[in-house]
Amino acid sequence: MKCSNCGNEIEEGEKFCGNCGQEVHVNINKNEKGKQKIKFNVADVINADDVIGSSNRVAYIAKGWSLQVKNRGQNIAIIVVVIYLIYAIASASNIPYNSSQSAFWVFISTFGVGLIYSAIIVMVFNTIAFIIRMGAEVIQLLDDIKKQKENI
Repeated sequence: MKCSNCGNEIEEGEKFCGNCGQEVHVNINKNEKGKQKIKFNVADVINADDVIGSSNRVAYIAKGWSLQVKNRGQNIAIIVVVIYLIYAIASASNIPYNSSQSAFWVFISTFGVGLIYSAIIVMVFNTIAFIIRMGAEVIQLLDDIKKQKENI
């Protein structure tokens, strides 16, 4: 079997690539809606003897954190949308029929604000996840450069 990250040959039963520290098998489950869920256990990585060098452990942990940050941002955005939907319905229902304000426009403007806030939340969390992921890539790149210098 070959590593999906660096192409190094990996023996059967190994959890991590001995060259770059990439996890060999990722546990992927499907939830009720058919979406993939990646299970990530930091304790397995910290205690793993298969990962060579602490920088590879740090990079692996950071990659897992970036997935968790991205997923949490999406969950928070969904909660914000639901809260604003309820608030928009409540606001629109309190407008009298003879009022100069239209209940429809009150609903749309209130719910629109919720959608904008949720989009901002998703962008912020995706940016944080991207920064964490790039940090992990830099750690691995520096470790690879160090190994190449040692071999010269």
